Amino acid sequence: ALDCARAPMFVSIASIAILAVSTAPAQPLAPRTVLSPPPTVYVYDHCPFCVRVRLALGIKNVKHNVAFMANDDVETPTKMVGKKIAPIFVHGDVTMPESLDIIQ
Repeated sequence: ALDCARAPMFVSIASIAILAVSTAPAQPLAPRTVLSPPPTVYVYDHCPFCVRVRLALGIKNVKHNVAFMANDDVETPTKMVGKKIAPIFVHGDVTMPESLDIIQ
């Protein structure tokens, strides 16, 4: 059982641990990839598949733009790929709607 009197102590220790980790200098995992123009990834902020793509692009160090779509925005994805789906990767003439296809 959690002792409520000690709960603030746990929070402060966790905060210190997070702060210590977040202040370490970041090292790139891969050489920076910059495409011209940069690709755009259309995402919903609550979508786990969109998070997968954004995470993979970050790990691969690919510079990209992110366009957040509203949850009720049916027109934007339907115009691009024919149905309401996210994420959508757009670069030049290439439009990809599946997260696993995008990250490969």
